[in-house]
Amino acid sequence: MEGEIIKIIFYFFMYSLLGWAMESIYLSIGQRRLVNTGFLYGPFCPIYGFGTVVLYVLLIHLQGKPVLIFLAGFFVLSVWEYFVGFLLEKLFKTKYWDYSNNKFNINGRVCLLNSIYWGFLSVFFIEIWNPLVETQLTKIPNDIILYIDIILVAYIVVDMILSSIKASNLSKRIKKLIQLGENLKEKLEELKKTSSEKQKVALQKIIDDLKLRQRVIRLKVDKQVHNLKKAFPSVQSEHIKEYLKLKVTELKNKTKE
Repeated sequence: MEGEIIKIIFYFFMYSLLGWAMESIYLSIGQRRLVNTGFLYGPFCPIYGFGTVVLYVLLIHLQGKPVLIFLAGFFVLSVWEYFVGFLLEKLFKTKYWDYSNNKFNINGRVCLLNSIYWGFLSVFFIEIWNPLVETQLTKIPNDIILYIDIILVAYIVVDMILSSIKASNLSKRIKKLIQLGENLKEKLEELKKTSSEKQKVALQKIIDDLKLRQRVIRLKVDKQVHNLKKAFPSVQSEHIKEYLKLKVTELKNKTKE
């Protein structure tokens, strides 16, 4: 039992890495530039790791029955993809993928075509790939695999904490940017109305300070949004929508000036 748990943890990391690599290569070829599809800093995409573990635990007993594996994989991985999409939307207020333009989709989180892919991938994994991997894995002592697992668990915990902070910081920065924009608008209105030179000087100092703070935060937000859009081209978020709306408003104001 202990050896099985050690093996499953190892599978999680191996397929998190392979999933990240496959998706990054696929998108890089399509977009003709290097694309890092990971949410984390490191080269891991846990959705693939967890998905593979779920697949292994629930479907390994069906080995030798490809039709049942296809149907079970079709259902299990579709439910998993929907659940993860829903969870990410609730936790980070962000939609990392969207199949709304695909036929037979459910809330843009899953679609029929992808589910069919999941079915075929499940058959390949259980019938062909996994037996080959298990044969090689038996050659590595359990102690070695255990040490690798411990190191990778420690690493990914730190990575997930830092990545979650980064995602949270983006939302906070966009909110701060919107707030600064509103404050700036108020101070500019005050500047127009005041007749006192002393007040004008004081207000101008506040306005310059607000503009500087706005510029610093905008540079950070621009970089984060750009990286997020590169990794997840179809990403949707209320905060990003607010930010883009703010940029359009600022552009219109500059045009008027």
